[in-house]
This record gives sequence, C-alpha cells and structure tokens, in this order.
Amino acid sequence: MTDFSVSGLWGTALLSPADQAHFFFIMDSLIPREFVGYARFLLSTIVSWQSWGVPVIARPLGYQTFFKDGSEPTGLGQLVHQIDRVEGHGRTFSIAVMTDGDPTMLYGEQTIQGLTQALLQ
Repeated sequence: MTDFSVSGLWGTALLSPADQAHFFFIMDSLIPREFVGYARFLLSTIVSWQSWGVPVIARPLGYQTFFKDGSEPTGLGQLVHQIDRVEGHGRTFSIAVMTDGDPTMLYGEQTIQGLTQALLQ
C-alpha cells in the first residue's frame, strides 16, 4: 500500500480507495495458496443484511463479488465504504468507494449502487 497510516487504534487507520481496489484486485496472489479458497468464501458469503452496494447490482447480472464494507457516524455525517472484487463474463475488476458526510447510511448505499449500475451498463 502506498497511502496508508495508523494513528492510535487500528480502527483509525487511513487508507486510499486506490490502495484498497489494488489489494482486492491482486488478493489471490497475496493470500497463501492453501487459504485462497477460504478467503474467497468468507468475502463472498457475507450475511444478506450486509450485502448492499455492489453485490445488489452485480450478482443479478451474473457476477460473483468478494467484498468488505463498513459504515460509522463521523463529524461530517455518515461514513460509508465498500471495496469489491468483481468476477464474471470473462473479466475481473475491483472497485472501492469511500464516502463521508452522507446524510444517512441508505444514502451511502444508494450512492455505491448507482456507481456500480453505471459501471456495469
């Protein structure tokens, strides 16, 4: 990672969307071979109530998604982010969307879904 820092607890780590997208794109080569299947299983079987954003748009279109997401309130509003590796139709790509200042969690989810819809059309 080229743009990463931690000040205090791990939860305060700062990282860029570019670093996260790059990590998810090459993740299979970074995970020990014997654990790649398990890691892919964990990142693709997130409980349904946490599967918002990219998976909601990509899965019905025949793509498999591997992702990590999160949200929390900040001084600006709601922070909402999601990083995905998307595979299907003969291609693999990754996307990272990190927002802050969203008025609600739903607003952030819909922002990510809108970006995904635009990319996959």
